[in-house]
Amino acid sequence: MRKSHVADIVARRLGVAPSRVANLTARLADAGLVSKVEGSRRHPPDLAEHEVVRLALAVMTDSGLGDVVRNVEYFASLRGPFGRFDAVLADLLFGPPRSVRHLIVRHRPPGVSMVVDDEHVEFGLPGAEGGATDARIISGAALAAIAAELRGLSAGQADAVAAASRIISGGPPWTSTTC
Repeated sequence: MRKSHVADIVARRLGVAPSRVANLTARLADAGLVSKVEGSRRHPPDLAEHEVVRLALAVMTDSGLGDVVRNVEYFASLRGPFGRFDAVLADLLFGPPRSVRHLIVRHRPPGVSMVVDDEHVEFGLPGAEGGATDARIISGAALAAIAAELRGLSAGQADAVAAASRIISGGPPWTSTTC
C-alpha cells in the first residue's frame, strides 16, 4: 500500500491532522525508517509491513517532530510478555484478528499498556502508581479498523469491523473510533 494511503488511514482512524502525519512521515523518510519516493512520483513503491508499523508508531508516540525518530526506535524496542512492541503491533495490524480493548502509550515513564485477548500486558516501564501522566489512548476498535483497511477493506467495511470489535471487547457499538 502506498505511503500516502497508509498515512491517510492512520490519520483518519487516530484522529490526527493529515498534515501532522505527513510531517511525521517526512521525518521518518529523512531518517531512512520509511522509504522515500525515488524516480517517478506517479508510481511510488508500496510500504513494507515494518514501514507501516513505524508510521503508525510515529503517530501513536508523537511528542514533537524533533523526537519522532527517537520515539519510534525506543517504543519499537520495548519488551513485554509477547516480545518486542513493534512485532506485537505488526501482528495486531497484519496477523489474525485479536481482541484489543485499548492501547495506552505513555512518555513519563515511557511504556505501553494494553489489554489484548482479555490479558493486560505492559511493555517498558509500568505506569506510575497514583500519579498523573500524559498518555495517548487508542481504542481497540480504531486498531481493528486500521488493520481492516490495511487488508484492503473499504472505510465502510472497516467501520463495521470496528463496531464488531467494540461489541466483542465489551464496549458500546456507538462509541467513537478515536480516543
